[in-house]
Amino acid sequence: MMAMGEKQQELTLDPDTLRLLGDEGGTVANTSPPIHVGLVPIWSGILKAGLKDEIRDSLITRYPIAENCPTMAPPRMNLEVKAVVNEVTVKRDARFSTIQAMLGASLSALGQSLTILGNALQEEGKARLLASIGDAARLIAGVHQQQSQARRAILRAQLNKSLADTLSEAPGDDGWLFGENLSERIQSAKALDRTAAHLRKAKGVHKA
Repeated sequence: MMAMGEKQQELTLDPDTLRLLGDEGGTVANTSPPIHVGLVPIWSGILKAGLKDEIRDSLITRYPIAENCPTMAPPRMNLEVKAVVNEVTVKRDARFSTIQAMLGASLSALGQSLTILGNALQEEGKARLLASIGDAARLIAGVHQQQSQARRAILRAQLNKSLADTLSEAPGDDGWLFGENLSERIQSAKALDRTAAHLRKAKGVHKA
């Protein structure tokens, strides 16, 4: 047993061991192997200064959404919603939509790459390469979906609170932010509310 006052021997652990133990203190950088040196100035420049609009638009045009995956495209704001929200909200949603268009084009480019690689590469090294590209595509798809959620949340804040359930329905493949046939679903929701209100009133009526 260690005597009182005796200094505890300091144990030095290498970075790999610290990662295994779980480093929440941030003392060890969590990095992956270096990327090609030619990519660093290109990506760093964009991450610092942004992508020029004309280059962005050119890339989006170069990689249209895949014909068998229409959900790559940013869902459009329903016309019923656009008619009632203010101009600031419409412009903000347009910016979100542009981000999703960039993500969709990224997915299209990655999808084409995965398809080509899957058909052309030899088995050696193929699995690792396909996995890394596939992981990147899944992350981008996740951000795309989160952007749709954020857009719906911002728009719902300006809409009738009684229609929260109707406006919370996740869209399908129809390309609309709140799903197709929104007007019909709103009318159905209102009719259901009127029926429920009528039943509540009727419940309080007693025969003489």
